[in-house]
Amino acid sequence: MTTTISFLYPDEQKFRLNKEKTALFCDSLLQAVGKPEFSLSVVLVDDNRIREMNHRYRQKDKATNVLSFPFADGAEPVLAELPIHELGDIIISLDTAVKEARQYNVSFSRRLCWLIIHGLLHLCGMDHERSQQEAEEMAVREQQLLNHYEQILCNE
Repeated sequence: MTTTISFLYPDEQKFRLNKEKTALFCDSLLQAVGKPEFSLSVVLVDDNRIREMNHRYRQKDKATNVLSFPFADGAEPVLAELPIHELGDIIISLDTAVKEARQYNVSFSRRLCWLIIHGLLHLCGMDHERSQQEAEEMAVREQQLLNHYEQILCNE
């Protein structure tokens, strides 16, 4: 189980993000959701890049806070036979995370934690857009994970 944290943000120094702590946070979440044998990729981008991805993959021409791409989606069936344990990619807009942190009156690190959790739950198959019941279940699980694991990364 490993998590890779990548910056594709024009000014990485703008954010004092500890990649090791962020990866530890993600690895702890993988344990919590019963996927300890899986790897995960978290890619931190700006609004322009996530807007392009949102348009290309979801036909929505606007920036969003987080996108999730499960490894198995669209993969060739032969890949299931390989000893690869990759859960997928979580793409997060740091620009939007900053705006939302201000909007919700929380620290940037707490908002980043929530976005990682939200993206991970999507990779695990949860989807708040399918039904109100699933949205409520996802919100409860997000809060449980945030309350339990935020001390690793989210120093208020």
